[in-house]
Amino acid sequence: MEDAYDVYFTEDTCSYCGKERGPDDGLRSFHIDHIIPMIQGGPNSRWNLVKVCASCNSSKGSASLFDFRSRTEAFTEERFDLVIAGMTERSGSSAEYIYELLSQSHEFEAAYQRERTKMVALLNLSRPNTAIYVS
Repeated sequence: MEDAYDVYFTEDTCSYCGKERGPDDGLRSFHIDHIIPMIQGGPNSRWNLVKVCASCNSSKGSASLFDFRSRTEAFTEERFDLVIAGMTERSGSSAEYIYELLSQSHEFEAAYQRERTKMVALLNLSRPNTAIYVS
């Protein structure tokens, strides 16, 4: 919990899109995100946590950082590099190692989505009068 507390007191700028907290934004306008989602095995460690705006956190969900970056125009190459640099600095690992972790997270997500699609198709075949939708 100390790690999340530490992130909470970083500057009020979204690590992904660069949005700054405005004077009328509430305290809940920023969240703490697991860069590598916990569902993908991402640790609850300081090097895997960043402060992000509510919009980016909601949009990213449990997606990999690569997937989120590919569909989020405001998450620029420069901001992506800053996230990698922060992970590298806080973990004591090389940028290559962090990049490999993020690649594995992306592969995990892609495999999960492929298998989920297959499962939904099988369920729809077994229940022809009931459609199951993938969100």
